[in-house]
Amino acid sequence: MKNNSKELSILLEFGRILSQVHDLDKLLINVADYAKKLVDADRCSVFVYDEKKHELFTKVAHGVSEIRISADQGIVGLTAKTKEIQIITDPYDDIRFSPETDRKTGYLTKNILAIPLLDSNENIIGVFQAINKIKGVFTSFDIDMLVLIANQASGVLEKAILFKKIIETQEKIITKLSIATGYNDDEVAYHPQRVGLYSELIAKAIGLDQTTSNLLLSAAPMHDAGMVGVPEYLIKKKDKLAKDEFILLMNHTIVGYKILYDEDDELLKTAAIIAKEHHEKYDGTGYPDGLRGKEISIYARITAVADVFDSLTVRASNKQSWTIEKSLSFLEHMKNRHFDPTLVDAFIEKKDEIIEIFSRYSYE
Repeated sequence: MKNNSKELSILLEFGRILSQVHDLDKLLINVADYAKKLVDADRCSVFVYDEKKHELFTKVAHGVSEIRISADQGIVGLTAKTKEIQIITDPYDDIRFSPETDRKTGYLTKNILAIPLLDSNENIIGVFQAINKIKGVFTSFDIDMLVLIANQASGVLEKAILFKKIIETQEKIITKLSIATGYNDDEVAYHPQRVGLYSELIAKAIGLDQTTSNLLLSAAPMHDAGMVGVPEYLIKKKDKLAKDEFILLMNHTIVGYKILYDEDDELLKTAAIIAKEHHEKYDGTGYPDGLRGKEISIYARITAVADVFDSLTVRASNKQSWTIEKSLSFLEHMKNRHFDPTLVDAFIEKKDEIIEIFSRYSYE
């Protein structure tokens, strides 16, 4: 590798950034940006291999939105299949090149450098591609530079893919747990999912970040986890509950908290707080602790709006459903008493999205 102070400076700066940025998308954007500077390319892309669909799609790509192609197509597909570096000096004279993406984007590909991204077991997880050297064509020196960057990208991607699989498994477990917590009536089978979606909708409407919104989407469906400790006859009872029965029902908030709480897991800790506090009321008349206003976690305040709204709009075995309009009017009426008024206002403004969620996740 020849001595070049510019490239060395870029690599050192990249190493510093790599150690400081932990968000996957931001990290891969940095990978592509620094690679672009390092090899003087017009564009760089990070393709990820989707094993289920046997496709490659761009996690990051300069100048275009997502590109998704068959893993058997083009130079990127060839790189993935052979696990070998490809350097193409004239793509349109190469039968392996697929011009379909150029036709769709209006871009003219003049030369390509593609590096396979492999996991620790040498399995393909993606392809790193640089397009159109600013001056001349890509050289062996450019290969050396891009391989250095690609090795870093491979490690990041492998961890991200593993983490994604863990999250997906966790979400499946959460969904099964949510459905198992007393919702064995077909007509309310989607209640946990809708509560999660409505909670996410409110979070976004009040300006909470994507991470927090996603957290609510996963945690809110577990709000009634403690119902596993409540007898089924009590859940389905049509008549008014006796005092001792209501006390037993109220205890599901504490049971849910004890089941879910885990100090080292942000999702379970959030779900536990929601389980405990989602029956607290804004005016302090709720249970189990009589919390008031912002003493109640924002997560629980949001879930309370979503939970009550969904319970009103879906007919369970012991009640008749209300229309969406009537249910929203009830939320409006109960502002400052049962609900945080800011959250109710934000939710009502999203009526079109509410209707879409309700329609998509309704028992038929």
